[in-house]
Amino acid sequence: MRPASTSLLAHTAATLRGARNSHFVNDREKQEHERRVFAEFAASASLPVDEASIRSGERGKPDIFCKLAGMLTYFELARVSDSKMNKLRIRTLLAAVRRGAPVMQKVDASEFGLPERDVLREKLKNNYETDGAPVDLLLYYDVEDFKALGAIPPIVGDEFFRDTMGRTLESSHGPFQRIWVYERYTKKVLWRFPE
Repeated sequence: MRPASTSLLAHTAATLRGARNSHFVNDREKQEHERRVFAEFAASASLPVDEASIRSGERGKPDIFCKLAGMLTYFELARVSDSKMNKLRIRTLLAAVRRGAPVMQKVDASEFGLPERDVLREKLKNNYETDGAPVDLLLYYDVEDFKALGAIPPIVGDEFFRDTMGRTLESSHGPFQRIWVYERYTKKVLWRFPE
């Protein structure tokens, strides 16, 4: 009989094999996830959002729109995740399942970035159709399921976010009125720009 930990690893590995390329099966699942994340964030941030007004944006528009303090406001969402690191973790887990023991993996640190800064830079390049309504950016760490491995921020604090993201925002904050960093595990807003 196999030890329980090996069975758990095998089950987890099987789950992860199907999750290598995408967290969502379809657009509907992604939109439901985004609305759930946004509702949690709005409650944690004590934003005066009319919960009944939360909707998914259409193509070309930000992910979420709602009434914030009675005014139409858009929110673009982005999960903070280092896909290369996630793939390395999956490879390591699968190798451990095959061997029945932990396996050391070679890591080239130059391949990994700062996902907070990297995701922010990508989002700042975009333009959104909002018909003049304000748009905020919500970057979030996700722990909804095991497929989002490594989604708890390794370092937390204003200084970390100022150093990793603040410098990028000094020249421009793109189309965004505000940028938020939210962590779903503790349900806390970790940082906001402007502060």
